[in-house]
Amino acid sequence: MEGTSVLDQKKPKADAPASVLDSKQPAASGEQSVLGGSAEHKPLTFYKKPWFWITIGVVVVGVGALIAFLIINANLTAEAIEKYTKNAVAANEAVSDYDREFRSAYSDAGLGYYSSDNKRFNELHDKCLKEKFEIEHDEYNDAKDLKYYNGEKAAEEIGTGETRKLSDSFAKIADKLDNIDEKIDQCKEILEDTLKNDYKLTIGDFKIEEGRYYSDYELPIKITNKSNYKIKFYVKIKAVSKDGTLLGTDYLYSDLLDPGESDDDTLFNYGFSSKLDKMKEAKFEVVEVSERTVE
Repeated sequence: MEGTSVLDQKKPKADAPASVLDSKQPAASGEQSVLGGSAEHKPLTFYKKPWFWITIGVVVVGVGALIAFLIINANLTAEAIEKYTKNAVAANEAVSDYDREFRSAYSDAGLGYYSSDNKRFNELHDKCLKEKFEIEHDEYNDAKDLKYYNGEKAAEEIGTGETRKLSDSFAKIADKLDNIDEKIDQCKEILEDTLKNDYKLTIGDFKIEEGRYYSDYELPIKITNKSNYKIKFYVKIKAVSKDGTLLGTDYLYSDLLDPGESDDDTLFNYGFSSKLDKMKEAKFEVVEVSERTVE
């Protein structure tokens, strides 16, 4: 060949020198360089650990419980909203019936004329509600002065939680005051006890002072106001003979007495001259004590 000596023609050709990138490198143990092949990795085995599956179980149960709670809560809320209108109307009617029956019982008990502005009347009104029917003043007011007649409107204005709470309260009131005309006697006990504790009545002995032409006679009586209110009392007393015959009745209208104040008066002091012999041995019995004015 041109440019090759005779001596060199018979020699085998040397391989072309390899580039640095092509040269074979001994495989390195462990991690390989960036230019080399894939590095060695340990197999993933954490899924075989107990704690892994316990964690998965807790998560699954928790999510399931949350979903169940939300579904149940949504159903309860929807049910409460649906029942709200029915319960609200029933409670409103129930408290109106209670007011009517209580006013009648109040008057019959002898506690004077009722008035929605009278402090004494309102105190006894609420006392009976609480002690006999377990209904608080605020619960009564919510039912009496309804702000929302519709459950959806209530939920929109005050939230589903408060709507549900009110609905339950209304249901309780409607149930407790159902057939109130048959239950109002429970209030009468409170009213009668109140009247008895408002006064102290003292009846003296019947006195006769006989004269030549006429006799003076009288039955002393005293009533004391034991309450915290100003009260005008009415007292009715009857005279009954030894054989049980009614000899007559007499009345006392006291002054308007302050707390602790008393009124002394006399009854049967005229009109009984023809019955004096029987009046000497008569029994005097209280027919009625009531309050005509309370302030």
